[in-house]
Amino acid sequence: MRLVRFISSAGICSRRNAADLIKNNQITVNKRTNNDPAYIVHPTDVVHYKGKEVKTVVEMVYLMLNKPLGIICASSSPHGEQTVVDLVQDAYAEARLFPIGRLDKDTTGLILLTNDGDLAFKLSHPKFNISKHYRVTLNRQLEFEDEDLLIKGITLEDGITAFDDIDIYPNKKNTFDVALHSGKNRIIRRMFAELEYKIISLHRFSIGSLHLESLRSGDYRKLSEAEVHELKAAAEKHQD
Repeated sequence: MRLVRFISSAGICSRRNAADLIKNNQITVNKRTNNDPAYIVHPTDVVHYKGKEVKTVVEMVYLMLNKPLGIICASSSPHGEQTVVDLVQDAYAEARLFPIGRLDKDTTGLILLTNDGDLAFKLSHPKFNISKHYRVTLNRQLEFEDEDLLIKGITLEDGITAFDDIDIYPNKKNTFDVALHSGKNRIIRRMFAELEYKIISLHRFSIGSLHLESLRSGDYRKLSEAEVHELKAAAEKHQD
């Protein structure tokens, strides 16, 4: 196993961050600094990070969490804020979990947690354009002309982004579901702000074939073997 994968598989961080740790001389192998991410770790090698021995995780954990309002998507917070990892800490304190992707503090809904750094890296890759569905409530009714613009594409400072679909509720026209592939930071909020709408609430209820269904706010569950297999298959497909 390459050193970069060895570090990420230990649950310390994602593969991208593991490469940075190695290149920045933060990893030692057999008491010597090793800055080669492609180094092959042998069974007799002893790897250390911050003075502690690094061991690969025996069991990979894959969780689906319904993130509540006000919780940040991070493994830890320098400011003492509650994180998504804190919500599962009692049951998975030794697993070294971290979130795949992120939802901002004011957005609720589906987030994935894992200690599989290799999968997290692949799912965070720009090529991994899997569809995500959100329920949006605005401060006012969405105008027909703006709905058309959101489907055709909104020009922002980092390019043009469009929703794949908008599904408006007949009796509540300021609440609707949107689907999109983009993983750009705060993209939904920025799209509506460009058209001078304010988002009252934003909730992600699905990522690809994964759905929150009846999972209550703050609750979590393990993904099934079939769900994990499908995630890995999708990740491999988008790496081609």
